[in-house]
This record gives sequence, structure tokens and C-alpha cells, in this order.
Amino acid sequence: MKGLAATLTALAVLLIVGGVVARPAFESIPPLGFQTAVLAVMLTALAAVVTPLSSALGASTVMPPMGTNLHLGLWPLFTWFLAGITIALITRRSRESVIPPLIASTLTYLLVLGLSIYVLPRVPGAMSWEVYLTALAKQIIIDGPLDFAFLFAFPLFTALISASFVEALTPKKQVYRVNRPRRFWEWSEEE
Repeated sequence: MKGLAATLTALAVLLIVGGVVARPAFESIPPLGFQTAVLAVMLTALAAVVTPLSSALGASTVMPPMGTNLHLGLWPLFTWFLAGITIALITRRSRESVIPPLIASTLTYLLVLGLSIYVLPRVPGAMSWEVYLTALAKQIIIDGPLDFAFLFAFPLFTALISASFVEALTPKKQVYRVNRPRRFWEWSEEE
């Protein structure tokens, strides 16, 4: 249960901080229906954190739905770091903090792909989803091949190291054993 809570909290951190980072891209979104607008905001927020290493090295990120290029700097890297620390604080054990960052990274990547296919055709004037996915694949696979590995490795290592510290700092439960006298039915017949 801690793993599910850690995964969902990490996704919430990625959405919230990614939304703050991608705030300039929200200004170009045209007026939409409520549900489509929520999904467009989620897509834009998650697309901001998909290329943490390239953004930290100074490359621009193509932001849906209008295709604006933003220089995000170290913010996506900080977002993944914060997600890893959040996972560690929830799980509090290093062996329990392995799966949640991997699931959160996978869900983030798959949500960007799926939401772009669903949202971009519904936004008037938006770039085509094929064009966006091609630009994203070019950015991740050709221009920044370490981004995809970094997307999975950085939150995992952050969560493992932080959970190790939290586990070491957490006091261990002490088991107290009370010596009580044996009752007559606990004695064997040979004694």
C-alpha cells in the first residue's frame, strides 16, 4: 500500500511542479471545454519533466499543445529529485523504494504519449500529435539519448539513497521480553 501511495504522490509532485515550470506554455492554450482543458494542462505539465538531462544542459523542450520551445533549465531535474525524495519519505525503506520510481517514470512517459494522442487533435490550432511525438522522439532518442535512461535512473537512485538515510535515522523498534514464571501446564512430565 505504501508503494501505491508513493507512486501516486510522486505523480502528483511531477504534475504540480511540472505545471509551475511549464506556466509560460499555458498562456498559448486556447479556450477549451473543462475536461479537455484539464487533460491539456496535465499533458503540458508532464511534458515539461520528460527531458530532465537535456533541459539541465541547456536544450529547449518542445511543449504541447502549440509547440512552443521553452528553456526549462534545472527545474525538471529538481522535479524528479523531489519526486524521488517524496517516494523515500513515504516508503521509509530502501527495498520498498525501488518499484514506485520506476512505475512513476513509466507512467509519466506513457501519459505524455497517450495524452498527446488524445488531446492534441481536440485543441484548435495545436500542432499535430504525429509532429509532437516525432519531435519528442527526436529530442529523447537522437539529440539526448541519455534522457530516457536518466528519466528512470535518477528518481530511482534518489529514492534509494534517501530511503537508506531515512531508514538509518529511524529508530528501530525494540522488542521487550518479559520473564514470567512458568505455569504448571508448561512443565514437561520428565521434570
